[in-house]
Amino acid sequence: MPDIVIGVDGGGSKTRVIVGTGEGEALATIDGPKSAVSPGQAAHSADVIAELVTQALSEIAQPGAVFPRVLYCGVAGTGRDEERRALHAALDVKELAEEVIIDSDGLIAMYDAFEEQAGILLVVGTGSIAYGRSPAVGGVRLSETKEAAAGSVDVH
Repeated sequence: MPDIVIGVDGGGSKTRVIVGTGEGEALATIDGPKSAVSPGQAAHSADVIAELVTQALSEIAQPGAVFPRVLYCGVAGTGRDEERRALHAALDVKELAEEVIIDSDGLIAMYDAFEEQAGILLVVGTGSIAYGRSPAVGGVRLSETKEAAAGSVDVH
């Protein structure tokens, strides 16, 4: 069997898990409840993601027959380092894949929309965030959280 990879888009409304090959062939897709990370709640988000990953893997093989190479998660609420690290630790312990990678859902949307090109992305849903990339500056993340009226700007 070719290398198996798993992609997760975890938001404030729903979570989508796609199991595929390293060559990009989708093998199974599952939608489930929200998995956005709220401060101090990474373990709950990890439980939601793990359950959906297990369901999706069961569609392509017997339990335990496949150990994915990568679990790549773009999850709302992980733009903050503390929540990103907490979700990574909670998923890593579950041993769902050889490697676990956590990014924000906005970052995966930015890449999906523009790949490596310049662009601006505004995501408005349960929460909202803006990302921009310019050839001259690199990446800029503008965010406004529910916890604060003031936004923050991170230049990468």
